[in-house]
Amino acid sequence: MTAAVLPSLLLLGAAANPLRDLDAALTELTAKVSPAVVQILTTGYGPMGGGASGDAAIPGRQQGSARE
Repeated sequence: MTAAVLPSLLLLGAAANPLRDLDAALTELTAKVSPAVVQILTTGYGPMGGGASGDAAIPGRQQGSARE
């Protein structure tokens, strides 16, 4: 293989693999935002406590939060 063909093959390999480009972009983005503080707030409905085990559960609003 000649020296002139080798760089062309390397460029072709990089351009032909968009998943590697995506992986590199996501890795770079992760490095930039990893020190960020994230807070997640959730709201949902679930059974409220306090009833006897045979009673029907009464649904009520529940909230949660997490910080990373």
